[in-house]
Amino acid sequence: MVIAMSAEIVIRRAKPSENDSVHALVQAIADEVELRLKAAELRPAHVEGYKQAEWVLLDYVDFVVHVFSEKARKFYDLERLWKSAKRLEPSDLKTIPRKKKLESKPTASKKKKRAKA
Repeated sequence: MVIAMSAEIVIRRAKPSENDSVHALVQAIADEVELRLKAAELRPAHVEGYKQAEWVLLDYVDFVVHVFSEKARKFYDLERLWKSAKRLEPSDLKTIPRKKKLESKPTASKKKKRAKA
């Protein structure tokens, strides 16, 4: 299985055990990625391919996560398209703290409307 991100490509391989199906493993990897990113308050804008589980695409707008079966990986050959990309290990990736949304303060016009009510 392969997990890839758009700005940098991250490749991890996993092979199903005798009791697991390839599709179940692809879905499990996609689920775990989504769960961990949700813990970092990131949610995908769009998910494709989950039911078929040959190639699951998790679109987070700023980056895309691809989870492939070995068969789909060989067919689409994204590594060829990304061959000039810098190779990174997961330990090379940095977590950038997201700015928390500030609570909006009522504007002067909203304060006046509240005072009249």
